[in-house]
Amino acid sequence: MKTENNITLKYYNDNADSLSERYDAVDFNKIQKSISTYFIGDKKVIEIGFGSGRDANYLINNGFNVIGIDGSKEMLKKAQQNYPLLNGRLIQAVLPDEFPYFETRFDAAYSIATLMHFDEEGIVEILKKIRNVLKPNSPVYISVSSKRSSDDERFFIEYSKNDWISIFEGSGFIINEIIETKDATNREIMWYSFYLNMV
Repeated sequence: MKTENNITLKYYNDNADSLSERYDAVDFNKIQKSISTYFIGDKKVIEIGFGSGRDANYLINNGFNVIGIDGSKEMLKKAQQNYPLLNGRLIQAVLPDEFPYFETRFDAAYSIATLMHFDEEGIVEILKKIRNVLKPNSPVYISVSSKRSSDDERFFIEYSKNDWISIFEGSGFIINEIIETKDATNREIMWYSFYLNMV
């Protein structure tokens, strides 16, 4: 499955209202501050999987120039509706095949709760395309969940922390730090936040 799972995209399109409400209700301020601190001085930022638009809106309000990509048309509509600052900054594109072309490179990249929706081939391709749009030695923040079962139709890859380490290092990234946290909505899920740089 090289492109994002059709059933996963359908789930996000069909549930955009409830998902946006759920994501926006989560207190993500600590992680948002951590990302903005890691990106300090790096103003042009690309987000892979903007979801509800919550994090892009935070970074824009803190002086960053953010462009976001997401496969869901309905999530894009909700993000622009809920966060007017995002109008003109979001791109609907099914990854990795529809990854947009950019004339200029970005200073940093981040992706929260997105890459685990792809198979290994898709993850490797997305990481390659992220590298291609970044300036040398750019910081990258990626948050993914541990192995998990799903009570809905979405696809989740069965990766352990060591699996993620292997795929990031094999894709040309240096891992500076890994932070493990419990799920903010009290689900029995562990999250791994990777603070990376390109080799």
